[in-house]
Amino acid sequence: MDDENKDQQIEELANQAMAAEDQNEVDKNDNPPTESFANETEPQPAATNPPVVTVQNQTPVVPTPQPVAYTANGQPLYAQPEVIIEEVPENVVNPTATAQPTANQPDPNETPLEREGQRDAIDPDNPDRLLTPDELKQHHDDSVAQYPFLQFLPDEYVVIDVRRTKFGYLKNWLLTAGVAVFAILLFIGISFIPQNEIHVSRGTIFSGIALAGMLATLFSAVVAWIITFTFHKNYLIITNERVFRRDQTTPWSFYDQNIELSRIENCSYAQTAITQRLLNYGSISLETVGHEATYVFEFASKPRDQFRIVNMMVEEAAARGGDGK
Repeated sequence: MDDENKDQQIEELANQAMAAEDQNEVDKNDNPPTESFANETEPQPAATNPPVVTVQNQTPVVPTPQPVAYTANGQPLYAQPEVIIEEVPENVVNPTATAQPTANQPDPNETPLEREGQRDAIDPDNPDRLLTPDELKQHHDDSVAQYPFLQFLPDEYVVIDVRRTKFGYLKNWLLTAGVAVFAILLFIGISFIPQNEIHVSRGTIFSGIALAGMLATLFSAVVAWIITFTFHKNYLIITNERVFRRDQTTPWSFYDQNIELSRIENCSYAQTAITQRLLNYGSISLETVGHEATYVFEFASKPRDQFRIVNMMVEEAAARGGDGK
């Protein structure tokens, strides 16, 4: 009996010893011996809010970890925070991103005078918008084909060809029509004169009147054609760079000029007669810098509407020159 009690006590003591050894081993692992380092860095607590890396259709970029402490052997210890990666779908537009204009689409946030390279490429059909590069090239090619007698710069195109009123052509034929009407009235008047009051036959008188009337009408028609030809040869063409003007005085005499828009200091239009207001025509004047010369283009149809386009191009050129560009 006593032997059994002793065996139990020995067994219990052995178990207690083994348990104590196991506990010591655990304590050693939990608290390893450390040495003091003069430059040892105190561990820093990890960030409470992990950084968020937003990527869109590309490999996420994770920040490079920095050591927060060192072991007894000098090995760095890192506190790697959790990185949350948010995938942005392709069809979701980032509200903070700035939209970039395409090659053929102007930036809606810029004004025409802020556009570089196309700032003066105004649409002739819609002056409130600018031409795209393709439209600019098309307008240039059309201008070259339509006005082969002008020499255009690479990006130059016609904005307006100032039209003249049809009354300017009609007035040239008023003299011819007047001569013809006078000859007809003379025929009618002679027919009412009694034969006994004239000393020649009516046939002779009518033949003479007819011949004189025909010659006068033919002469006035030739003069009217020359005036009309000369009138038609005058033109005033405004491009996005220059003013082309021809002053034709006779069928054989003319004077061509091209003036840079930046040289135009003032432009105006005038309707000074009642017929001009009734028929809606007038004159457009261009005055160069320093009052060097004034160019007047008469018989312009709808002068107010055409003047607005001309004046718009002159003001745009002045603004471009003021910016030093």
